[in-house]
Amino acid sequence: MDRIEDLRLAASAIRTYMPDTLPADKDGKIHFARALAEAAAAVIEAHLDDRANPATKPTAWLVKLFTETGMLLDTRLEYVKPYYGDGRKAEFVALWEEPPRPEVKQLAWRKGYCDEVVTITQATTIGGNYQIRVLQGTVWLDMPEGKGAAEFPSTDDAIEAAQIDHERRVWACFNERAD
Repeated sequence: MDRIEDLRLAASAIRTYMPDTLPADKDGKIHFARALAEAAAAVIEAHLDDRANPATKPTAWLVKLFTETGMLLDTRLEYVKPYYGDGRKAEFVALWEEPPRPEVKQLAWRKGYCDEVVTITQATTIGGNYQIRVLQGTVWLDMPEGKGAAEFPSTDDAIEAAQIDHERRVWACFNERAD
């Protein structure tokens, strides 16, 4: 078993067994050893999350803690997303250094004209049509607005190239700041 999996299992064990081993008292307070263990689990989980997807990591968390009746009790700034397994009501607001970049939708391809010589598949965007022509076994991708055509080894390669071009065109519409 590798060390990463060992860390994942340790964090999971802390989350699973600590609330039963050291339960919160009637006021919702937890033992110092449990707080340390849960903090360690949070650091492990945050590190594993960072390794899995570093581009989508918030830089901090605004944590709002509420009473049983829903009244705001406390607000904290945490740099690791805390875990409250003892039933406390909490709301977590991710704070981003840069907001995550939204995904561009995948092109939707549809069958077009087809005969014994050529098969045409198309995807329509606001900027024009992408068209894949398979002509006597050769795959061609026609770009929107008559921007040329390119030969590809397969239809999948042409679809991938069209998606990359589509995303480039969409992102070219955004500015870093409004002028």
